[in-house]
Amino acid sequence: MKNSNNRITLMAVVLFWGLLFLAAVNNQATAVETTSVTVTTGSEFEDETDNYSAKILVPQFENMADTELQFALNHFFQATANGLIDTYNADLEWLKTLEEGDKPHFTVEYNYKTVTDTDDVLSIQVYYFSAAGSSNFAASYYNFDKKTNELITLSSLFGKNEDYMTILTDYVTSEMLRQNESGEGGYWLGNTFGEANTDEMMQQAFDLIEENHQYYLNEDGKLVIIFNKYDVAPGVYGSPEFIIPDEVMAEILK
Repeated sequence: MKNSNNRITLMAVVLFWGLLFLAAVNNQATAVETTSVTVTTGSEFEDETDNYSAKILVPQFENMADTELQFALNHFFQATANGLIDTYNADLEWLKTLEEGDKPHFTVEYNYKTVTDTDDVLSIQVYYFSAAGSSNFAASYYNFDKKTNELITLSSLFGKNEDYMTILTDYVTSEMLRQNESGEGGYWLGNTFGEANTDEMMQQAFDLIEENHQYYLNEDGKLVIIFNKYDVAPGVYGSPEFIIPDEVMAEILK
């Protein structure tokens, strides 16, 4: 009877700790599933020397579903920042060779910001800005499904319709023409400014929309196509954005 009681006691202890272990595993799994993608600053570089200044903050994604893609993106951001820092430091050495009154003004910034953060979507803008007399601005956008932690791409949104880029291009082009005719825009359509290569420039800009991540989902869940400065119009027009209306989305998704 004593050995039987001992076995029962031992089984109870094993069962108790087994249940605790399973609970811990389940809690850990739940925690992983409910931890959304986040972006943090991986490294920073800031400097002000004479007329030169730099501010570089490197974004690093965490908790992405695709860990290999996460590593590749984070590596790309850091490599881009390292290249900018190396160029900046080389320029500082060049500055030392100039007389005080001959030193030019220059600023560079590589940074990121949240453009959309809802229950369903996180959209991060990673941008580059420089100014030396005139300025330049370029940005890419990274959109995440916060339920699955997956990167949202145009192909993942419209994968069943192989013509999605044609439909999007047709809409944006028609909107550009409308703005040109109304005086709102000055897009390089139909050689508006007499440049022989404008049609090629426009086509290239559209071809690179997906590759360069030039789109994001806004707070209303609408798709926004965006072009960098000088991509499709003179610099005075900045970075034009086009919100894709519901009827165009419906045409793609039908």
